[in-house]
Amino acid sequence: TMGDEKKDAVEIEEVKEKEETAPQKEEAKPAAAAEPAAAAAATDAKKEDTEQQKQEAAKKKEEELAAAAKKKEEEAKKREEEKAAALKKKEEEKAEAARKAEEARQEAIRKAEEERARELAELQSLREDVAGSYSVEGEALAKLSSGVVGIAEPVMAHCAERLETLQAAQMRLIELLAKEDRKVMTLPHMAEVAQALAHVPVYSQKLYDMRKDMDALTNRVKGMRKRAAKLYTKKQQEDNTAAQRRQKEHLAQQAAIGEEQPPAGAPQL
Repeated sequence: TMGDEKKDAVEIEEVKEKEETAPQKEEAKPAAAAEPAAAAAATDAKKEDTEQQKQEAAKKKEEELAAAAKKKEEEAKKREEEKAAALKKKEEEKAEAARKAEEARQEAIRKAEEERARELAELQSLREDVAGSYSVEGEALAKLSSGVVGIAEPVMAHCAERLETLQAAQMRLIELLAKEDRKVMTLPHMAEVAQALAHVPVYSQKLYDMRKDMDALTNRVKGMRKRAAKLYTKKQQEDNTAAQRRQKEHLAQQAAIGEEQPPAGAPQL
């Protein structure tokens, strides 16, 4: 019948549609299954990138810390070298001062010995001159020379002893100063103290300039006070002159008014 034919035709079309859509559904299934896998792969890749960035940041931070530590170590080493160089220079200066003091002491001793030898030579020359000029007995000449030497020798010996004592005291003082200087140089924060002392001349100059400015201001104030006193005196003089002038004018007006009024008892016209 017609109804059955239509029904069969509809079923045939449905079957055809199912056959046509079946491959598309089959193709969509792997695609749908692949989407979570792709998302998971993207997530893993993102995690790997984040982890790699973290590792690179940590490595960079470690390198920066290592560089900073190395820089600090180099700065500390440089400060130690500067401190050692300064200490060495101080030691050399002290050694040089000690050497110069020793040379001065030796020079003083040499000069004293030369002076004594010169005096002895002069004494010998005087003895020879006296012996050649006068016929003096040998025993008297020996007594005379021994007497002169006996007078001069104790004084010279005392001077030499005092000189040696002074030189020994100077050497002890130099050693004590050198020891104290070494103690001061080994104290902590000496670099800051030296830097602060280096600023003392600048501050002294600033104080000197401020003092000059204050002196200039003081002189200006004194001048202004003198000028104000002069102006005040001049103003008082002007005020006194004006008052005297007004008083004279007032007296003149009173006198003029008195002349215009008739005397008492006079007939009025």
